[in-house]
Amino acid sequence: MSGHVADYIIVGQGIAGSMLALELVNLGLRVVVFDDSHRLSGACLAAAGVLNPVTGKRLVRSPLAREALPFAAQRYSDLESQLGAKFFHRRRILALTVSPEQGRELDERLEDSSYEGFLSGPNPPGFFSSRNFRDEFGSFFINRSAWVEPPVLMEALERHLESTGILRRQYFDVRALKGVLGGVDYCGLTARAAIFCGGFIDAQNPFFKWLNFRPAKGEILSLELLDGDFPDEIVHKTKWIMRSPGGGLRMGSTWDRIHLDSQPTEAARSELLGWLEKFFVNPKLVAGGVLCHTAAVRPCTATTRPFVGFHPLDDRIAIFNGFGSKGFALSPYFARMFAEHIALGRPLDPICDIRRTKCARVSFGSSKNVKSVL
Repeated sequence: MSGHVADYIIVGQGIAGSMLALELVNLGLRVVVFDDSHRLSGACLAAAGVLNPVTGKRLVRSPLAREALPFAAQRYSDLESQLGAKFFHRRRILALTVSPEQGRELDERLEDSSYEGFLSGPNPPGFFSSRNFRDEFGSFFINRSAWVEPPVLMEALERHLESTGILRRQYFDVRALKGVLGGVDYCGLTARAAIFCGGFIDAQNPFFKWLNFRPAKGEILSLELLDGDFPDEIVHKTKWIMRSPGGGLRMGSTWDRIHLDSQPTEAARSELLGWLEKFFVNPKLVAGGVLCHTAAVRPCTATTRPFVGFHPLDDRIAIFNGFGSKGFALSPYFARMFAEHIALGRPLDPICDIRRTKCARVSFGSSKNVKSVL
């Protein structure tokens, strides 16, 4: 292994690839990250960045809410000092109840000891109507939540990785990756293994096409904020809206599993602007014009579980991907787990290990030294 230029090649500098790179470096490993201006991992730039322990109409607590989310919160807090940037905010979620049925679901959750500390309320209908919120079915709070500013964090991570010589702003052509004895070779760069963190693009990766990705496009609006008393909470009513530090509003998001591109659409814009009527009694008092409209494709999976680990047939190829809309919430926790699996031999949680899935035989690109994945 001493002949390798790097220990590991990471393909994709999204939030997943960045967090994994930091963890591997912290464990003393040499890493090279390839990313062509987030061409491979742009979903993180259009993500909400919310760390939410209780989701959905049925208010389901994430099975990792007591582990992954506190870990992510602490990790981001620590990174602010390391990266010299402010991007992490602890914020409650003010959830406007969507129906009487959800109100009854909330009552059941509040009596469930496993939800203790995560939910508070309920607030009666009309409790926030004086603040212009449309809360005809009442409301409640989701606690232990937080928000990361994706563009600020990703820019800080990019600067850091570039300043330390880790990041290469280059397109990575998977067809040029060769298998060699004890590792891989990419255009003369040798390493023990290549780890793919390319977002939804990895659904077409020849090494991992057997994994069941279900990508979904999402779009977000930035709006002019007209209400100076808009609360600090993340307001949620199926969709979400929040105050941004710059003084505007961020609102999202849409789901589209058909048009998998990063082009903002008029249909999504209309859908989101129409949702203002569901949030506010009088939207014109709160939100002005559209300042920015972004779109990206989330690397969702059919089981909603991430894809982590080495290829079942060849430990020179690995993946760290599939976090969907929860990339900022879950990738720090799983990055630490995967890095310790790589460096220290610690086991992966079966919830993410790709070896739980049957795979197809695949091969490296054309070369006399190429070996099929064994």
